[in-house]
Amino acid sequence: MRTRTDRAAANVGDLPKDGRSNPRPWSAEEVSQLHELWPNNPLWLVAKKIGRSQTSVRGKVTHLKLKKAPRRIDIKNPRCNPWTLADIERLKCLYATHTASQVASLMGKSASRIKAAVAAYGLARSRSSMPRTPIGAERIMHGYRYVKVTDTGARSQDWKRAHHVLWEETNGPIPVDFVLKFKDGNRSNLSIDNLVLMPRSDHLKQNPFYQYPTELRSAMSLLRLLKRRMETTK
Repeated sequence: MRTRTDRAAANVGDLPKDGRSNPRPWSAEEVSQLHELWPNNPLWLVAKKIGRSQTSVRGKVTHLKLKKAPRRIDIKNPRCNPWTLADIERLKCLYATHTASQVASLMGKSASRIKAAVAAYGLARSRSSMPRTPIGAERIMHGYRYVKVTDTGARSQDWKRAHHVLWEETNGPIPVDFVLKFKDGNRSNLSIDNLVLMPRSDHLKQNPFYQYPTELRSAMSLLRLLKRRMETTK
């Protein structure tokens, strides 16, 4: 453990002997040492070994754009590795066919630790090995409840709004120029009595969005598109 003396020495090590505040230039040997020490050592230790202040070392690192070495898990060192060899083998088997969250639940670990181990061991899987969502599953997107009706792999075809499915099962396909609305405005009230079919032109007249100027509508549409893309990338 470093002492106050070590920290003080690290902070004044690059000052000239006459006590002036002008820092001495870096020599080629010091730069070479910095390249060798920086990837795997903390700032205070690098400064101590080179004989420079932490401020000087940090500035030189920024100037040279040096990077820290990626942290790796040493499977042979139990002090640095909380994973046993049996854990690692089980992780490899489970990760091939399960998501990180599912693996975390099965192994009794956090999802962040699973993801860190996956990155450390370089595990990978093909998209075809991922578990597929079964037909009939439901999820919420953009405030609407969706139901998976097919399994083609194309999201726009496989998932349909639940109130559309309910209407078509009772009344047949929705005409092209018509929209399906909730009478009470509650999208979670999936009752056939709460649905009404109306011409798209009448729907547009009721929508306050089209009462705004064209420029404002364009900006609002772009903002809505941005929010949807942010939701899909979470």
